[in-house]
Amino acid sequence: RIPFQEAEERILGITHPVVGELVSRRWQLPNPIPCCIRYHHEPSALPTPDPIVDALHLADAACLLLGIGGGDDGQLYHVDEATLERTGVTTSELEKIGASVVFELKSVQKLFGME
Repeated sequence: RIPFQEAEERILGITHPVVGELVSRRWQLPNPIPCCIRYHHEPSALPTPDPIVDALHLADAACLLLGIGGGDDGQLYHVDEATLERTGVTTSELEKIGASVVFELKSVQKLFGME
């Protein structure tokens, strides 16, 4: 019952954001991709806030909180408070955005016969 990233660190000694950043730099992906990968769970760890990382963090948080694309730790995931403050997005707005995404995703799946 711990966040996925904490389990990664305990078991593997490294987290998927760190591995993702290393791989993206090895592949010479352009900025801001490596930065976004590295800080998508902890945007406040950046020395200077980045609005692209903030947006990615909120999108990731909305998905994880709704059980999209993550493991079983969605309810253990913490949205970065400073990101919410910087963007002016509230937790309830984030939930509404997530619900809209789920609705749209179901519509697209229906179009492709993936119900």
